[in-house]
Amino acid sequence: LQQQSGNLRQSLSSFEDCLHIRQEFLGQDHPSCGELLFFIGNLLREAGDLDLAQERFQESLIILEKTCADSDEVADVLFSLGVLHTEQKKYSEALDAYVRSLHIRRSRGASNITIAEILNNIGLTYFETKEYKKAQI
Repeated sequence: LQQQSGNLRQSLSSFEDCLHIRQEFLGQDHPSCGELLFFIGNLLREAGDLDLAQERFQESLIILEKTCADSDEVADVLFSLGVLHTEQKKYSEALDAYVRSLHIRRSRGASNITIAEILNNIGLTYFETKEYKKAQI
C-alpha cells in the first residue's frame, strides 16, 4: 500500500524490516530474501538511488542463482539490471544482462510479449550506442 501511494521511502523501510526478519528466521541465502532484495532494488531505482539499487539487484542475483538458477526470478533481476545499466549509460553491461535474461526466458518458453519486451530493450540499447544495424536485428 505504501508503494502504491507513492511513499517510496516508507515502503523501502518496511521492505528492509521484512528482509531482516526473513534473514534471521530463514537464513540470508533463502530465495525469499533474494526476491525481497529484488523488490528493494526496484524501489531504490524508482527513488533514483541507482548505485544502491544495483547493489541490491546484485545481492538478489547471487542468492537466486544459487537457489533457483535459470528461473523466471533470475530473468526478472537480470532484466531490471539491464534497465538500471541503461539508465546509468552502461550499455555494454545492459546488453549482457538483457541477453542473459532473454536466454533464460526463451529456455523456459516465455510468452511472446515477454520476449518482445526484452528484444525491444536490446534494440533501444543498440540504438543508444549508434549500432543501428544491430538494432534492426
